[in-house]
Amino acid sequence: MDFTAFVKAQVKATDVVTRPVAVNNVDFSFNDNDNPQAYDDLLQ
Repeated sequence: MDFTAFVKAQVKATDVVTRPVAVNNVDFSFNDNDNPQAYDDLLQ
């Protein structure tokens, strides 16, 4: 699972009653390692 896409979806789904997401068995891929704007893009 693409980590950036996962985090963007979690930030977008944030609400007062949002339930935690189980991630213990998720195999994340970090496709933005060479993207210096990755952090900024995540929070836009």
